[in-house]
Amino acid sequence: MKYSKRLLAIDHSVGTLICHILGAYHKLKARLLPAASESKQPCILMIELFEMGAAAMLAPSLRYVRKSHLESEIHILTTSMCEPIWRELETEYQLHIHSIKTKSPAVFVIGMLRQILSLRKFKFDVIIDYELFFRTSAILSGLLRAKSRSGFLCPGFEGLDRGNFYEFPCYFNQNTHISKNFLALTKTGLSRQYERPNFKGSISTQEVLMPPLQKYAEKSKTISNKILVSVDVGENLAVRNYSLISYASILRDLKAKYPQYRFYFIGTADDNKRVTSRPEGRELLSLGENLMGQTNFKELMNNIHEADLLICNDNGPAHFATLTGTKTVALFSTDSPRMYGPLGDAVIAYSYYHCSPCISAFNHKTTICDNNRCLQSISPSFVTKLIEGFMSGKVDARTVNGRQPYLEDGHHEFQ
Repeated sequence: MKYSKRLLAIDHSVGTLICHILGAYHKLKARLLPAASESKQPCILMIELFEMGAAAMLAPSLRYVRKSHLESEIHILTTSMCEPIWRELETEYQLHIHSIKTKSPAVFVIGMLRQILSLRKFKFDVIIDYELFFRTSAILSGLLRAKSRSGFLCPGFEGLDRGNFYEFPCYFNQNTHISKNFLALTKTGLSRQYERPNFKGSISTQEVLMPPLQKYAEKSKTISNKILVSVDVGENLAVRNYSLISYASILRDLKAKYPQYRFYFIGTADDNKRVTSRPEGRELLSLGENLMGQTNFKELMNNIHEADLLICNDNGPAHFATLTGTKTVALFSTDSPRMYGPLGDAVIAYSYYHCSPCISAFNHKTTICDNNRCLQSISPSFVTKLIEGFMSGKVDARTVNGRQPYLEDGHHEFQ
């Protein structure tokens, strides 16, 4: 099961009603019961269900919780499709991970009910819902036992109604990086301070920049002459895919300039089926070694760590590379690079079309686009030039097109 249109339809129709019922229940409960006392070292449940890349974006929040509440107990509620990336973070941040199976909608609902029964035995001090206006996660937080709940809110914005049972909601800011939104929500939930609107404060860039995880930083990083390439985002977000022909052009140019480099293609078994079903895909794969569908997630992370560079679309590997410290060049289109750019050692190619970004938290990341000209207008020669500049130190990390930073720090220039 994936984050599909059917799931969104059910979430909107049934979820809105359940959220309002839960809102009325919690409002009545608050009137009848005394306020719960605060704990110095809270038991926290963080909910993030469907975005693997979001786990990397939540790393600054995990780091904040560990520093500010050293002995806190952190539980993660996620889905089986996202569990592997949370396992990467498990040891460093001492996490307790609970997952819901996603084989089908029916399996997901049954798994969700089982987790509700299982997690109700915990007396959470705070539940923090990091899903962006998704009602299923709100329902989960409303049905679990907790002293307080926090989630995103957008006051005055129609169509994102999730009821009103978050005791400490946080205003969602579409003009700042998602990791800063996540950290603002985390601080709101843990501070238990109510203002209109929360969060009244600033999140600095230094608070969200991420070094590699310790298990990857401790390894010696030597030149491997390996470049990883991820060319398929997946069926649901195929609009983010750059042309396979353009990818082939980039790799040929790089091979001519850097003959020592070897190319390795990464992705899932489904990615492999889509790419190999097309003549241009088979031609592209002939330029390197195809690892799509050949590795488990742990092996994928090791491959990313060992590589000198990752070239990819706007997809999960761009954020996985943040955890390993691997240089990344990512091609963005439908999402804003200033909101979703990787936190690691990365630069982004982006075209600034008027219609881009076309997906956001406000439309549940859906788009009507059937021709991603914003992405295809980025020429292979420009991407090659960007890669050359980045590898030679002429382009700073965390910049858009090597010219403008998507995280506001330092001087950026590309010639």
